[in-house]
This record gives sequence, C-alpha cells and structure tokens, in this order.
Amino acid sequence: MSEYDSSGYMAHKSVSPDDWRRVCPEMPAGIVVNRNTIPPGMLMVYNYLDPAFCRALVAECDTHTGTRQSVTDVNDTSRVITNDERTSELVDTRALSTDVTGLIRNAYEHVIAPHFGQEIEWFELPQILRYNQGGEYKPHADSENWIVEDKEWRRDINRDLSILLYINDDYSGGEIVFPNFGVGLKPAAGMLVAFPSDHRYVHTARPVTAGVRYAIVSWGAVKGGRRMDAGPPSDIIRL
Repeated sequence: MSEYDSSGYMAHKSVSPDDWRRVCPEMPAGIVVNRNTIPPGMLMVYNYLDPAFCRALVAECDTHTGTRQSVTDVNDTSRVITNDERTSELVDTRALSTDVTGLIRNAYEHVIAPHFGQEIEWFELPQILRYNQGGEYKPHADSENWIVEDKEWRRDINRDLSILLYINDDYSGGEIVFPNFGVGLKPAAGMLVAFPSDHRYVHTARPVTAGVRYAIVSWGAVKGGRRMDAGPPSDIIRL
C-alpha cells in the first residue's frame, strides 16, 4: 500500500507525537510561540521541552534530596540567609544524568538571544528548584533589591535576563505572577519563560497547595551590559 494518496497527502495521517517522530525523525521539535498576550520584554514558549523528556527529568529529580534555598541579605549582599521569603529546595543539576547546562545553553543561544537581540556573554549554572506543598517565593527582582531607607531599587548582581523552564504541571497553585503588570501565568510542563532581571519584572511564585512543582532557572548577562564591581558569580558558563 502506498504511503501517499493520489493527491500526495499522507495516506495515514500522523495524529500523535509518536507518529510525528516516525515521519520526521531528523527534524527538531516543533515550537509554538504566543505573541502579544504578555507584557513587552517577556518571552513565553509553550512545549519548548518534549513531554517525555520532562517526565523523565522529573522522575530523576524525585530520586534526589534537595537543599533549602537561600536569599541575599539586603543589608549585606555578601551574605546569604534562609527565611520565609523563599521556601524551595535546590536539586543539584551536577548530580543528574541529564545535561541541564546544555539545555539552558541552547535556549540562550537559539531562542533568548535572537528574541531580545542581545549577545549573551555568560549565564549562571542552572538550578532545579523543587517547591513542595506550601513552597513559594515572595515578590522579588532577580538582579535588584529594594532599599527601604533610600526608597530605591539597587542592583547587586550581574544579571540581565532570567529564564525559567517548567518541567511539570501536575500540582495545584504555584502560579508565577508579575505584580507590576497584573499578569499571572499557570506554568505548563515544557514551557519556557524569559524576561529582563530588573525590578520592573518583579515576580512571585505563589504557594503550591498540592503536589510538587519543579522549575529549571538560570540568569544571563548580555555583552555590554551594566556590571557591578564585584564581577560575575563564580559559577558562570561563558558563551
């Protein structure tokens, strides 16, 4: 039986991801980008990661214990502390068989840099964050802290762009919210979200009310971007 009908269409339509991979095994995964539905400066790509890949990575993360995450002490940026601002765990990506660093490198080089029209100089070693029930991250900016006494935002780390890759969505709560824009997003497995790291893009991870939420995070510095005297973090990957 011919694989094609008389008009040249496939005789047996490819209706599932497995069928697609059979028909186009040499092709990269398809990408859908929604535009004009989120604030300027933000990038959101659904299904950036393959569902099977996400499930396998979550299963591997589940086998590793995590360490409580910390935040920078606003009064002494050379110190990190633990408090109720951030109640998540860090899964060490270096203990995983999956090349998470390569995954983030590809995203910066092939998706984020072209979208923002910027050349990335380095990015920080990716982290996988686990939010158990009740886990949250209260409103914060990724590169700046609000100084109450001076009533101003102060940059304290060399970050220009932030990236999140969500690898599961089988939980309740855990939305990412951008208060300055009145926008909230329910993460979907495989979703990529990127945005500038400054205070305009203050965001929060709402409390997880049931289940476990996983996200891969990293921060990048663009060539020619503003730099702090302290220099880059110690765990950077140069491009």
